[in-house]
Amino acid sequence: MRVRRQDGAHKRERWEDFLIERRDACTVADILKAVERAPRLADGQGTSPVAWESGCGEGRCGSCAMLINGKPLLACRAKLDDFPPAPIILEPLTKFPIVRDLWVDRGAVFEALKAAGVWVEPDCAQDEARADMATADVGPDAARRAYEYGRCIRCGICMEVCPSYSGVAVYVGPAAVAASAAYQELCPARADAQRMQRALMEPGGITGCGAAMNCVKLCPREIPITNAIAITNRRVNAAAWKILRGKKG
Repeated sequence: MRVRRQDGAHKRERWEDFLIERRDACTVADILKAVERAPRLADGQGTSPVAWESGCGEGRCGSCAMLINGKPLLACRAKLDDFPPAPIILEPLTKFPIVRDLWVDRGAVFEALKAAGVWVEPDCAQDEARADMATADVGPDAARRAYEYGRCIRCGICMEVCPSYSGVAVYVGPAAVAASAAYQELCPARADAQRMQRALMEPGGITGCGAAMNCVKLCPREIPITNAIAITNRRVNAAAWKILRGKKG
């Protein structure tokens, strides 16, 4: 295994090689944990454990996203049997600031949710919110789409492979659009949904998508992100046209 290491955001990068016993059904996360237990290089010299994030170990938290042989994947779901018998090359995601080694700061994912207005206002009464949900005409198709879009684990892989998101660009990215779409499927008429639509009209909103479709191809949860983007685009355009007609009137 070859790992690109870096002691901090502004430190010089280096490569280190490890020799790990390969076992059946072994994942990249398994070999990283083996390095933690015995941090020793392939030539026998001691080294420090590789810094990386790990949470659930079941592909549900998204924390172990990294580049594996150049492809963004979850380490806990990446089985060695799926790779050729050659060194496994591990690198950090490139669209997020490096903390150390394979550990990156994915705070941009949550900042994108804020930029897209994806939150529910806390000042509304809970009884009122439940009443709105109870009386809302949510069909089975809308409920299914809301469930699919809402399965995002905030791993950042969709943003990593999105050519429209550069890490410094204003485009909020696919994850935030999908999260907004999930809420709008259930409560399209609520003020929260209208606020999200207005947020996505702003620069960096829905028009920032270049329709590369990399996000849907590599999403580890197989979320139909491009469907969410298309539906949100129609809703935002309809809302914008309504605002324009109101101003003209």
